[in-house]
Amino acid sequence: MFDPFGAIETLRSLAESDSQIRAAAVSGSLTDPQSTPDLFSDCDAVFFVRDLERAKQTDYPALLAPRFGGLVICQCPDAMGAEAGSAPWFTWLMQFEETRIDLRLLPVERAGWYNAMEPGLTPFLDKDGLFDGLEPTGHSLFSLHRPTSREFADCCNELLWTSLYVVKGLCRGQLEYAVWHMNHCVLPELVRMVSFDRGFDSDYAVSLGAGNKYLPRLLLPGELARWHSLYDLSGPESCAGALMLSLGLFRRHCTSAAGKLGYPMPAELDRVEQRCRRLLTEYRLF
Repeated sequence: MFDPFGAIETLRSLAESDSQIRAAAVSGSLTDPQSTPDLFSDCDAVFFVRDLERAKQTDYPALLAPRFGGLVICQCPDAMGAEAGSAPWFTWLMQFEETRIDLRLLPVERAGWYNAMEPGLTPFLDKDGLFDGLEPTGHSLFSLHRPTSREFADCCNELLWTSLYVVKGLCRGQLEYAVWHMNHCVLPELVRMVSFDRGFDSDYAVSLGAGNKYLPRLLLPGELARWHSLYDLSGPESCAGALMLSLGLFRRHCTSAAGKLGYPMPAELDRVEQRCRRLLTEYRLF
């Protein structure tokens, strides 16, 4: 089992012994009350340093490797791609045998700025009082919110519009095209509508979490298995079935959310659903 407190103490010990590091903090799931650490949890940490360029020369992965059972793989996203070096920080993503550590370096003058933007940032070392008087930012990055009428209408329009792209791809025999639009357009908007609907019941005081990992908390008992069938996009018929199920679930949650919020239902819903059903039936996909 991942030991978050042990990981933090190891990082604290390293930071205390390094004069370059003036403060250290943790954020992410370790400070999120909705999260329960497990074997696959990671530790999102940040060191605030005097000189970023100088601190980048320290091989922190090598320093930490003996303490966490050896390094499996490391990535430095801020040194990759066309935007390399443009970020105001430098990050090591480190998978060790015993845990995962994401370590970010930031100059000390960015402490207040980062505190305001990073959800749940919690200092565990502050040599110079950089965080004195600063309040942590809540875990609002993935929190739900009451949609405006414009947001509600846009969600409806996007899902219905892109459903036709899925149908086009399936009828043309372009499964990859259809699957892409299911994964990147239809399903995200369906999740969004579910959040509008079920979030209302808790006054939107809930979170979907990274990658929608807390979505099952918004579903009623017995709904999850049906929801999981939406992810079977392995062939034309299963993709067509997933689309029509998506439209059915969308109608249910849209109707419910519209009633709770006092917003009008999309006038195009019937027309789009009928067109999708007709074409998929004609091409013997549904």
